[in-house]
Amino acid sequence: MAKIRLKAVAAIASLLTVSGVAMLLREGPREAPTPRAASWIPRAAESAPRQIATELPAPPARPGPSLPVARAAEKKTSTPAPAIPRDGSLERDLARYGMEELAASLRETGRTRAELAHVLPADERLLVQLLLADPFLAGLAAERLAEIGAHGAMGSLLDALVSPSSPLETRESIALAVGRLATPEDRPAVRALLERSFRAEDVGPIAVAAVDVLGADAVLQCASDIQRDPSLRGAIYSALFALPEADTPRTAHALATALADPASEVRLGALEALTSLVSGGVAVGDRPKLGETLVSVLGADSDPEVRQACAGALAALADPTTRSGLQLALERERDPAVRMVIETSLDAASMR
Repeated sequence: MAKIRLKAVAAIASLLTVSGVAMLLREGPREAPTPRAASWIPRAAESAPRQIATELPAPPARPGPSLPVARAAEKKTSTPAPAIPRDGSLERDLARYGMEELAASLRETGRTRAELAHVLPADERLLVQLLLADPFLAGLAAERLAEIGAHGAMGSLLDALVSPSSPLETRESIALAVGRLATPEDRPAVRALLERSFRAEDVGPIAVAAVDVLGADAVLQCASDIQRDPSLRGAIYSALFALPEADTPRTAHALATALADPASEVRLGALEALTSLVSGGVAVGDRPKLGETLVSVLGADSDPEVRQACAGALAALADPTTRSGLQLALERERDPAVRMVIETSLDAASMR
């Protein structure tokens, strides 16, 4: 009887398998279910990648002959890309193929950022052409200009600093190069850029340069100007992460004062700078007093985004004196995202 039952079960299983395969053949492959986005991600954010993918134009085909490097990189083989031309041959390639082809060949080799920086020559004229011609290489060219002390390129660096074609990361590299190369004679130009900029994506990198060129007080003065747009002021405050360590305690106090500003953009910018400073391990003055200020903002601010950023700053501070305030804030908080960061802050404070 047992053997009969086993044979029956095997027969049923075989039938189910065969019918399942037949059904799959009739229906075709099924699409994988689309994963659900987290409930706290806004609807606009869910569709952003698709919008970007459809709106970006395809890169135009490059006419004419390609550089040997670019041609080798385009071959669909497992052969590694050839070495990038070293000092001297870059200039010859520029004369032969033009800046557009030269920049494309450097991009298409697949070399790392450090390798690309290593091969750029100490030639101010060529570096300025790369700076202005190609957003991908502009940051590397700016860093190289700073390394060789090419103060004559300051005008080109300031133009590139506000170029809308350069991505934010590139402009931050340019800003640091401006800070390294600037002399007292360049201060009026940097101040004018900082005071007259009307776009947050521009004023942030400009403020990074201004920290080095003008000093913390001048940057704070622009940030505290209530006549300016709050988003601009917030971007200026957030740039204060680049402060020299000697200026940090006094400026940390000014950033903490900005947490009482009525504009949430300003409070977020100040919190971003504070978090960066504290995470970097630099001295920020009286840490317990700063922690007390942050806990107060965490418990009273009406904007959940500000409260979340404040909890993040407290996690970076990790001061044991904030534990009771954090526990009270956790009991009162209703926003799940904010609660999660508060819990992280409590853990950090308890480890000290």
